[in-house]
This record gives sequence, C-alpha cells and structure tokens, in this order.
Amino acid sequence: LGNAYLTSFFASGAWDKARLHHSIKAYQNAEKDETMKLNPDLYYNCATAYKYLENYESAIRGFEAAALKDPALRADIEVQKIINLLDKLENAMKVPSVTIVSALANCSTGHELTELSHWSHLSFSLDRVMLLNGYAYM
Repeated sequence: LGNAYLTSFFASGAWDKARLHHSIKAYQNAEKDETMKLNPDLYYNCATAYKYLENYESAIRGFEAAALKDPALRADIEVQKIINLLDKLENAMKVPSVTIVSALANCSTGHELTELSHWSHLSFSLDRVMLLNGYAYM
C-alpha cells in the first residue's frame, strides 16, 4: 500500500503531499510485521517519502537502515545527497540578505524580486533540521 501511495504521488505530478503521508503511514504499519523489518526496500521507499516531505532527519535514518540491510541498494549515496543539499543550503544562508536583495535588484526585470520569498522558505526548512549525522544545521 505504501508503494501505491508513493507511486501515486509521483504519477500525479508530485503535488499532493497527503499521498506521501499516507505512504509513510502504510510503511510504518508494514514495519510492524517481523518479516517486513528485514526488507530494505521498505526503509528505502519510506525514506524517499520523507525526503520529498523535507523531513531530512527521518529520510537519512531510513536510507541508513536500508543501506545496512542491503548495501547494493546504494542508499548511502542518498544519505550523501541529502547531506550535500543541506551543506549547500547552509552556505546559501551565510550569504548576507543585503547581498541577495542587491543582486536581485540589479536584475533586468522586477520579476526576480518576487522570488525572494523562496529565501524565507529556505530559512524555515533549515531551522527545522536539528542534527544530522553529527552535523548541526541551524
């Protein structure tokens, strides 16, 4: 059922986050079955849902669990991708906001100024992530 919801999320254009929540709930229910606890795909797919919900801490935990159960899945690469993303976001947040506003103000059209709202979302996303694999992100 979790895979059906996850596939449905992607097939529908990756807009309906409720489908991701449903898939995670289904994966959590499946994890209660002792035989399913051995299935690395369960953890990998659940971690994928968490990643698209921007719950990076849970995503990393899931990918690490999948990697331990089946190194051939290369879930460790997914962990590294998330860490790299968070490093880039952290570095982007170090750029003074005055510099960002100045750069946008110097653009040829005013359209780019409306994109500034993305920076506030970025800040919110970073503030939600506390500690990942020994790296502190704030």
